[in-house]
Amino acid sequence: MSDTASSRLSPFTGHLPSGRTGRPDGQPGLIVTPRSGLQIVQVAGQPRQLNDLAKSIAVGMQIAPPLDANMTSREPGLAAIWSGPCRWLFVADQNGPSDLSRQLTDLLADKPVAVTGLSHARAVMNISGPNVRDVLSKGCGLDFHPDRFTPDQSAQTSIAHAAVLIDCCETDQFDLYVSRSYAAFFAEWLINAGREYGVDVSEN
Repeated sequence: MSDTASSRLSPFTGHLPSGRTGRPDGQPGLIVTPRSGLQIVQVAGQPRQLNDLAKSIAVGMQIAPPLDANMTSREPGLAAIWSGPCRWLFVADQNGPSDLSRQLTDLLADKPVAVTGLSHARAVMNISGPNVRDVLSKGCGLDFHPDRFTPDQSAQTSIAHAAVLIDCCETDQFDLYVSRSYAAFFAEWLINAGREYGVDVSEN
């Protein structure tokens, strides 16, 4: 079945009110932007197939999935995030493939892999700003120093007791992936954690 995530209601609706929250003066320390309309597809294979599978995807999708743990590959409109041994999360926005799940399924039809659409199961937000790493550190024990957590690195961890996949897009910009059922709780925690710095919630 296609996993196109077209007009699905955002799980953040009602929990991320647009505008400024917290400290009212100066530049906001945290900018939160819900990301909707994404196609999210997991590809999982056997570790012994790693190189062959990665090569097939690189040729067929024009993106080389990362072979090293906790890394992300990017091409215009498409990202491939390492999520386990021989397992990746492919994420396409409006500039990416029109039917990501179908393309990956067709491409890998002759290989013993599982292609699973997760667009309906994940909520995604982009966070940025001069205090974004301070906010993340409030709920997670990872080292978020810019020299330690650099662009194109990722991590699967827990923030405020919620399982989160963190993808560092730029030095002070991250995409956060959470289970859809935790979206409301996580959004409210994030806003509260950023209040002292000033939070600006923008549209997708």
